[in-house]
Amino acid sequence: MLLKRYRCPACGCIIKLRPSTHFSRFQSSKHTIRSAIMHRINTGKWPSGSAKSRQRHWLCNLKRQVKAHLTEEWKNGLIAAFRFSIINDFVNGIMLDHGEKERLLREKCDRKWVIPHSDKTSISRGTIQRWIKLYEESGNNLESLYPRGRNDRGKQRALDEETCLGLVRLREEMPDVTVPFIIKTMKKRDVVRRKTYLIAFIDDHSRLIPYGQFYTSENVQSFMHAFEQALLRRGMPRKLYVDNGSAYRSQQLMHTAPLALP
Repeated sequence: MLLKRYRCPACGCIIKLRPSTHFSRFQSSKHTIRSAIMHRINTGKWPSGSAKSRQRHWLCNLKRQVKAHLTEEWKNGLIAAFRFSIINDFVNGIMLDHGEKERLLREKCDRKWVIPHSDKTSISRGTIQRWIKLYEESGNNLESLYPRGRNDRGKQRALDEETCLGLVRLREEMPDVTVPFIIKTMKKRDVVRRKTYLIAFIDDHSRLIPYGQFYTSENVQSFMHAFEQALLRRGMPRKLYVDNGSAYRSQQLMHTAPLALP
């Protein structure tokens, strides 16, 4: 059974079985892929010679394969090691003056990174300073840089003014009932409303709105859905202007936009 066909770059002949120098499902050699990814990690840029979209495809597919085989402890260790590589210049015992620290912080914030188990490509100043604080307060313990899940994941983290006023009114009406009963009553009265976000696109020239929709989250998936619908309705734009939100700095958008925009 034929796995894949490859054309030899030297003689041009067709090779019907995958060579030992190639990964499964990749047409480029292991050396080419490894060199490109190392160049990206060390310099923050993809090397010339191959299309950037192809090189991004190599990295995304390899990351998916690695994630499928790593345990949770390995994942935490990889993330902690990456974070330590970011803050190493600040915690290695070498005294830096204020100007040098500011220069290093700006460089690290401006650079594009390949972050383990994340679609983000940049790191904020506050995040780097938080990692430094966690590491130093733990006595230079690498486990302090492990990712921590939120205790309130999946729960509403803030109440708007209207909901708070509704709670106060219900408590005044029913001073002797329990809090769970008040919440249940509010749900029945449809007082509790879920926060939504409007994601819309507008043509800068004609002010036409190709697409807009309310979403319960402003994450990458919501933005990419709205972006896809806008493209289906009005076609390809010449340029795409977005702000500096995390959803607009994700690797998924950086990979998609060059393919979608001429």
